[in-house]
Amino acid sequence: MNLMSLKSLSTWIHLLSMIGTFGALLFYQFGLSRAQRDDLDLARRLGRVCNLLIGIGFVAGLAGYYFTMKISGGGVPGRFHMTVGVKFILLLGIGACLGVGGAMHKKGNTELASHLRWGALGLLALAAFLGEWWL
Repeated sequence: MNLMSLKSLSTWIHLLSMIGTFGALLFYQFGLSRAQRDDLDLARRLGRVCNLLIGIGFVAGLAGYYFTMKISGGGVPGRFHMTVGVKFILLLGIGACLGVGGAMHKKGNTELASHLRWGALGLLALAAFLGEWWL
């Protein structure tokens, strides 16, 4: 496979994993009843799925960054590096929202956990917007 094909493959894997994470969180917030959302076992399973998808998206995003740098020979605009950095910071925020939300859910504070899931959804949407608009 050439570098262009690998870059395209990593970009698609990155996009699909982030779409899957966004969809899983939206389904959890809108598709389940309040009693189902308060179920700790279901919340743990959702957390595992989201963590797996975010991990796959992160690795694929780093691979896409690497292939972009190899293809261009390092000659990409400065905003490209800035966007990757900002998206990384947003990823840390998403992980923090989901991690703290899971801990709050375990302690019985399901209302705060729900707000933190909304925060993670907002950060995911912002990361998608930045990736589309700046890159």
